[in-house]
Amino acid sequence: MHHILVAEDSSVLRLILERTFRLAGFSVSTAVDGLDAWEQAEQNDFSLVVTDQQMPRMSGSELCERLRQSERLSETPVIMITAKAYELDQQQLRDELGVVAVFVKPFSPTKVLHAAQHYLSTPSPTH
Repeated sequence: MHHILVAEDSSVLRLILERTFRLAGFSVSTAVDGLDAWEQAEQNDFSLVVTDQQMPRMSGSELCERLRQSERLSETPVIMITAKAYELDQQQLRDELGVVAVFVKPFSPTKVLHAAQHYLSTPSPTH
C-alpha cells in the first residue's frame, strides 16, 4: 500500500486531502508545517509527498530541497500546492526542485488524487 505524506498548515485543507487519499485506499500521514514534514520523512518511507508551498518553520520549497539532498529520500516524488498562480513559478518548481505536479489554490482535491494515482502507477525511470 502506498503511504502518502500530506504537509499543509491549513487544518481544513489538510483534512480534505487526508480524507481524499484515505477514501482512495492510501495510507496517509499528515504534517502541520514543513519542519514536521521533514522530520516525518526522515523517519518513514513515503511513496509520495503532497506539500503546500507556503508553510511556517520550513517552506514547501525548502522541504523539497532537503528531500533532494538526502540520499535515501532524493527520489521521493513531490506534488506542490501553491497560492502563486504564475506559470514561471510552476515551471521553476518542476525544473529546480523536481516537483512532479503543481496545483494552484483553489484546487480540486480530486485532481490532486488523480495526479498522485497516475504518478504512483507509472514506473519510475530510475528504477
